[in-house]
Formats: sequence, structure tokens, C-alpha cells
Amino acid sequence: MTEILIRKARKSDLLAIQKLLSTYFLDMEELEPEDFILAEVDGKITGCAALIKSESQGKSFLEIHSIAVHPNFRGK
Repeated sequence: MTEILIRKARKSDLLAIQKLLSTYFLDMEELEPEDFILAEVDGKITGCAALIKSESQGKSFLEIHSIAVHPNFRGK
């Protein structure tokens, strides 16, 4: 079974995030690399999603933006 590591993105992950998002014609407008969590398999980024802190009616929550999974890992 393949181990998937989920971690918070760093600035050094910027190019990998941009490449993955561009596969689905998404961009990082108004997002920073640190807004993303990443999925890694064997040290390679295979998925990402941005988590943005929002507030409504006095309650805070995380909103999911810009989800992308590498085509070779979809449905697995």
C-alpha cells in the first residue's frame, strides 16, 4: 500500500503547486503557498488544496479552494 503524506505547504513548494493547479486551469490569485495543504507520495506532490480562514455570522471556519489531484493519482 502506498503511503500518502499530508503536510502544510512551504514557499519552496510554489512551483509544484502552480504546475499542479495549471493542469486544471486554476491559478493562485490571492493565495499564498502557505494557504495550501499538500499530498505527497514518494516525495512528489500529488495533490493540493487551499484552506482559507473565513468568518460568517461571528463564526470562523475554513473554506476549501483550488483543489487539484495529479491525473495519475485520481480515483486511487
